[in-house]
Amino acid sequence: MIGTRTPFRMSFIGGGSDLKEFYTRSPGCVISTTIDKYMYIFVHQYFENKIQIKYSKTELVDRIKEIKHPIVREALKKFDLRGIDINSIADIPAGTGLSSSSSYTVGLLHVLYAYTHNYVSAEKLAREACELEIDILKEPIGKQDQYAVAYGGLNVISFLPDGHVDVEPIIMDPMALETLQSNLLLFYVGSTRKASNVLSDQKQNILTDKNKFNALSKMRDLTNDMQKCLVNSNLEQFGVILDRNWQLKKSLSQKISATEIDDIYELGIKNGASGGKLLGAGGGGFILFYCVGKTTEFIAKQIGFINTYTSEGTVDSLIELIQRNLDNKSEKLLYLSSEFISKDLDKDLISYGYLVDRISNYTSLPVEEVDKKTLDFFEKKPPDVIFIYSSKSAKNLFNLINKYSLLNVVTQSNLMCISEKVLLILKQIKWKKVFVFSPGEEEFLLKKIR
Repeated sequence: MIGTRTPFRMSFIGGGSDLKEFYTRSPGCVISTTIDKYMYIFVHQYFENKIQIKYSKTELVDRIKEIKHPIVREALKKFDLRGIDINSIADIPAGTGLSSSSSYTVGLLHVLYAYTHNYVSAEKLAREACELEIDILKEPIGKQDQYAVAYGGLNVISFLPDGHVDVEPIIMDPMALETLQSNLLLFYVGSTRKASNVLSDQKQNILTDKNKFNALSKMRDLTNDMQKCLVNSNLEQFGVILDRNWQLKKSLSQKISATEIDDIYELGIKNGASGGKLLGAGGGGFILFYCVGKTTEFIAKQIGFINTYTSEGTVDSLIELIQRNLDNKSEKLLYLSSEFISKDLDKDLISYGYLVDRISNYTSLPVEEVDKKTLDFFEKKPPDVIFIYSSKSAKNLFNLINKYSLLNVVTQSNLMCISEKVLLILKQIKWKKVFVFSPGEEEFLLKKIR
């Protein structure tokens, strides 16, 4: 038996510019990311020279042309295979805006290449998936989903007038990426839809209405702003750009949104989200919000999180408290923390069997410039002790020490870090002494130094 696991994707911005009706007139561009939800497809030899396909239905046929599932039928024509059993399982149902159809197509082609002992690149998988869905089956869809799920990760995907597609990974600071992931909230609005119905209407509007074409051009242009905000870790603008994109997208077709979807979106904005969008072509499925601030705790409670714990003392004491009071088989935990943390509490709890989500509910801006008066004072009277409470603070201090050539100055200072994780960032600098402490131990260690 051979199996493939193909991710689903979330499209952040620019969706629609991957339609042929747009990119043949003006280059298209989207930003999307794959997620940890998957389409699984398994293939093995069938006992008889028949073809069995299992999805929401089960088919058993003698000839390829008798297959009702259009994607399987056309894929098997390409490989001319019989005596085969194909099974598919998905983490998320179809029609929810997370690219289930293209994930199925890419995963099926991938497993058939493996079954026939042939290597296939991500580019070829994506290109052939587009040919199958768009050129052969005449689905009125774009190209972004096939390339997003074939390549995986966070990418800028560009669509050129000659049909060529470029995929460029977005490389983010690891801590900023963790923050982005923590601040994204995904909600199921309780309905599914066929993307082709929405996209057919959108395609017609692009061809006949100049204003709608211009709106899609503006959505495409926003990808440049979003790419900059991600690369530069300027995540305060991420939600704002999402919101601009959503307002423009709604103008492309009356089928994209609905009154109940608009009400859900307004509720999210009212309760602290800085932006969001309905995923996929529109009409139903999942709605995405980018949310920071104290109101994230309220929103999390609205989606079913019951118990919220605030740590007093050490992180280890909080873990002990949770283990004493909560059943790891039935409880859901929401971990509210700063943007950058010194200890991975959520990962520790997950290792103990708990279901945990983490949300960053406050952040801080790094100090990038120090005035001459402060520098002079620092050089003349180096601090006896420097306390560092987060990885972000450690990274910021490290950058300032190197920027202002203070390596020789800080050798006279004692360093106190809240965890080994934080210490790793500053360990290469020669300090007078180095200590790792837990909250509440500061006074004791100060006496020890004296």
